[in-house]
Parts: sequence; C-alpha cells; structure tokens
Amino acid sequence: MAPTGINRPGYSSSPTGINRPGYSSPKPPTGVNRPGYSSSPSPKPSFSAPTGINRPGYSPSQGGGGIGPLQETRQKFFDNRYDVSTDRLQRRRQQDLQDELFREMFTKPVKGSSNLLQMTADAPMSLSDFRMQLANKLGPTPSELMSDISYAAKSMGQGLVEKGTPMMNLAKSLFGGVQNFFGNQMDKAQGFFANQMASQNQFNQQLLSLTPQQRMIYDQLIFQPGMTRENAYAQAVGQGFAMGGIATLH
Repeated sequence: MAPTGINRPGYSSSPTGINRPGYSSPKPPTGVNRPGYSSSPSPKPSFSAPTGINRPGYSPSQGGGGIGPLQETRQKFFDNRYDVSTDRLQRRRQQDLQDELFREMFTKPVKGSSNLLQMTADAPMSLSDFRMQLANKLGPTPSELMSDISYAAKSMGQGLVEKGTPMMNLAKSLFGGVQNFFGNQMDKAQGFFANQMASQNQFNQQLLSLTPQQRMIYDQLIFQPGMTRENAYAQAVGQGFAMGGIATLH
C-alpha cells in the first residue's frame, strides 16, 4: 500500500503561497494606474446659480440690486403700504401694464401739445372706456376699498393730530395776526402816552415858572377858540415882559 499524508513522496512541511515566509500582499494601484482612470477630463455639468429675484431668500424689500416689480407697484400706487396683499399688487401691476400697452398701440400725441393724446383710427375703444374695463376686471374688491378708506381716515386723523384742521390753522393764523396787530398797537399807544406824559410834565414845569401876571394872561388866552397851549404860553410870556417893562418905565 502506497504511503499517504505527510508520508507521501514529495511532501514538504514548509509553507507555500501567501503563507510562505517573506510574502507581502501587493498594494492596490493608485493615481494614473488606478482602475477606470482616463486621461481625458470628464465634461463639467452646466450649472448657473439663480440670481436676482429668483435667488433663494429674495425679498422685494431687500436693497442692493433694485426693487422687485411688486414692491415698485406698492410704492407707486399704495404709498408703500404693507397691508396690501400680493394678489392686489399683481392685479394693479397688470392693470398698469395693460394701460400702458393700450396707450402705445392706440394713441398718439396731439400736434402742438406735449402731454395731450388722441386715439388712432384703428382704436377699438376710447382710452377712458378701456380704463373702465380694466378697473372692472382688475380693480379693487369692496373689502379692499374699505381698507383704503380706513387707511385714508387713519392718515387724516394722524395729520389732524400733528397739524390741525385747515379751519383750526386759519383760526390760529387769524388769532396770531390779531394778537400781533393789537400788540403792536398797544406798544405804539404806550409809547405815545409816555411821550405825552413827558411833554405834559415839561410844559407844567414851564407854567410853574411863569409870574402871576403871565399866568393870568395864559389862563385868559387858553380858553380862546383855536388857541394851543404853546401859543398861549408864548403870548403870555411876551405880554408879561412888555407890561413889566412899561411899568418899570413909569
């Protein structure tokens, strides 16, 4: 019987293959030698990030690149009110665009005028009729009209608080004018009376300096019609001196 197992001919107990002494498993190829590598560069995908009003997070109220069409409509027609809905802004913008398009197609300037328009021969309707049609189609709803009225009333109330009504302003102006008028008149009157009092006091001092004879003449002259106190005083002083001189001569 032939020997088997470790006793068979040619058997060696030394390890072979990956178990042999000094064996090391090869490293996988990298770089240009890696599997699937091609020296031709693969085409880059065409991609453009959205910009402007299409960019993520865009809001019409943001500055920088200008304002959006709805924000422009809000400022142009609604006094920048933020209680106006997006739907109404869109309808008002469409109304404005269609009005502008109609005017460009079916109107022309009146000769000799810079701001008057006339309808072209092929116009389907007048500009006022077209605008009425647009208002019925795209105009404000009853609730939106009530909102406009409420806003206008609130704005008027705020204006009255800050500035007052036209009648109140007129009354204030008139009262101020009356005050200024009478104030100026009172100042003038006070100045006049002060001057009169000073003049009277000065004249009284002059009367006190008259002699008894001169004062008697003055008292007689002052009651004559048309006689002023200055003329009576001058005549009294003159006649008194003349009578005194005659008496001295005797």
